[in-house]
Amino acid sequence: MLDIKLIRENPEMVRANLERRRQPEKLLLLQEVVDADKRWRELTANMNRLRKRRNEVSQEIAQVMKSGKDTLSLKSEASKIPAELKIIETELEEKQVFVRNGLMRLPNLLHESVPYGKDEHDNVVVKVWGEPPKFGFSPSSHAELSQNLGIADFERGAKVTGTGFYYLRNEMVLLDYSIMRYAMDLLISRGYSVIEPPYMIRRSFYEGVTDLADFENVMY
Repeated sequence: MLDIKLIRENPEMVRANLERRRQPEKLLLLQEVVDADKRWRELTANMNRLRKRRNEVSQEIAQVMKSGKDTLSLKSEASKIPAELKIIETELEEKQVFVRNGLMRLPNLLHESVPYGKDEHDNVVVKVWGEPPKFGFSPSSHAELSQNLGIADFERGAKVTGTGFYYLRNEMVLLDYSIMRYAMDLLISRGYSVIEPPYMIRRSFYEGVTDLADFENVMY
């Protein structure tokens, strides 16, 4: 999660970095966060000013009463301050929640070494291992092979989740679990402890590792 202090001090740098992601909605969200944070700071200043004035008025009333003078105007002013504070505190809380949620939805900044591209076709190859085999025929992709062997279902996966997702089936499921078990055995052999966390944890811990905006409707 981005630090609001970073956005306050370097808004243009953050904006330029987000532009590299080619996600206009994130730029709009950034501006909304900046505006809400500015308003939050204004409200905080107003709240502190009113609280200070409330204390001052209380002291002034006590002093005026000692002198025997009329305190009607001061009491009238004092009676209005709680309502004004309530309005400010309500909006202040709303802005604080908005900024916090907005920061959770903003992505982390890209490292300067990350290449810029319009889509996946502009990806830069960092490293290649081995030589690609040459076939005397047109080879099938891993997706086509998996579909033909009945060990994956891309069509049904796309229907229920969206493009890019799939169901694993039969031997592929067993292979998937075997790889996970192999990884666990390897880690255990190197001194790691196996831990299975509880399925229910406090919201604050979830918020520390992911944006919950997409999961609000399925959480309880």
